[in-house]
Amino acid sequence: MFTKTEIFNQLEKIKAPQDGVVLMHSSLRAVGEVEGGGQGLLDVMIEYFTAKGGLFCVPTHTWGYLGKK
Repeated sequence: MFTKTEIFNQLEKIKAPQDGVVLMHSSLRAVGEVEGGGQGLLDVMIEYFTAKGGLFCVPTHTWGYLGKK
């Protein structure tokens, strides 16, 4: 299981930008177990990427609306 601190430290290690726009599309299953589950992952991503004025965006969609007008 990844802790929030481990994820934060990994983002620092790769020097992920904290002052720009970051768009993330991912699967929690692909990430693996995270402390606090999906909410924990969102919490650490928001904390990290907005720390210096950045914008963190997570696009979403649902197949339920496909083909509907």
